[in-house]
Amino acid sequence: MEDALLWLIETNQSVRNYQRTKDLLCNLPCYKKVEKAKNEAYPEGITATEMGSSVPLESLLYHTAQRIIKTANLPGKFMINTHSW
Repeated sequence: MEDALLWLIETNQSVRNYQRTKDLLCNLPCYKKVEKAKNEAYPEGITATEMGSSVPLESLLYHTAQRIIKTANLPGKFMINTHSW
């Protein structure tokens, strides 16, 4: 999934082009799964204006920790407890 997302972003593919390529190559995940992975790649609370963008520090740190845990395939006991926030 991560490889497909990276390819989609780096090549700036439209949904139509992605789906056509998927149909031709048959080894890409469906676009909905890649879109979900793309949405999960960003922390919550991002705001953007013409002057810049920002994200709450707590949200950024939580998101970064979750991605590290997911990438490292750590056992469940290392999951972050969000109930204390």
